[in-house]
Amino acid sequence: MGRTAIRDNVYPWCKLTVMFVLANGAFKSGSTWLFTILRATEHFAGVPDTYKAGDGVGRFWLKKSRVRSFLDSAVYKDVDYLAKGHYFTERVRDTFLAYDDVYIFNIKRDTKDSLLS
Repeated sequence: MGRTAIRDNVYPWCKLTVMFVLANGAFKSGSTWLFTILRATEHFAGVPDTYKAGDGVGRFWLKKSRVRSFLDSAVYKDVDYLAKGHYFTERVRDTFLAYDDVYIFNIKRDTKDSLLS
C-alpha cells in the first residue's frame, strides 16, 4: 500500500491531493508538540522563502503580514505545506478559514498549566 493510500485511510482529513496545514496554539500551549505530530504524518514542505518568518525552525513559520498573499498565491495547491504559528486574532483566523484546502489544527491548554511549565 502506497503512502497516499495509507494517508487516505488513516488520516481522512487529508484526502485532498495537496493542502496547507497550520499547527496553531497560544504560546506554551503545546503547539510545537502538535506541529511535530502533524509533521510525522506526511511529507510537508517548509513555507516558501518569500513568506517565511525566518531560518531554522522559522522555515515553518508563515509571517503574519504575509498570510493573505501566501493564500492568494495558491502556491499550496502544488505542494503540501505545514506551518506553525500563534495566530489568535479573529481577523487572521477568518482569513485562513476563507480558503479551501486549508486545515487548522488548534491546541488549547489550561492557562494555569501553561504558566507552570
